[in-house]
Amino acid sequence: MIEQIYFQQLKKRVMMRIYAIYVLRQTTSPFCLKTMSTGAALGLGLLWFSLDQVFVNMFSTVDGILPFLSFSWSAFLYTEWPVQFITVASSGVILWLVWDILPTAKMVVYKPLRFFRQMVV
Repeated sequence: MIEQIYFQQLKKRVMMRIYAIYVLRQTTSPFCLKTMSTGAALGLGLLWFSLDQVFVNMFSTVDGILPFLSFSWSAFLYTEWPVQFITVASSGVILWLVWDILPTAKMVVYKPLRFFRQMVV
């Protein structure tokens, strides 16, 4: 009886450590860290930006793709440095995430086709 209680306590402690290591590994994975940093940058951007004013200004002055690019570039150049930093940081992390997601998407799409071709031949 005492051995069973000791075994259950030991099993519970070991499993808690295993769960802790699993959660730590999942939250410190590169994909998770990139996603959290993108969320933090976008969250700071929402606090710092006035999106209503940005869209009102953008759509009131822009009438095509070249004026839109010109407006975007001048809006980026003539804003405060924290906004520039947040914009560059979030854009960089988003591109980094896309760079990581694309090879995975290609593998998911092309692997079944290769497998199917091997089965047919």
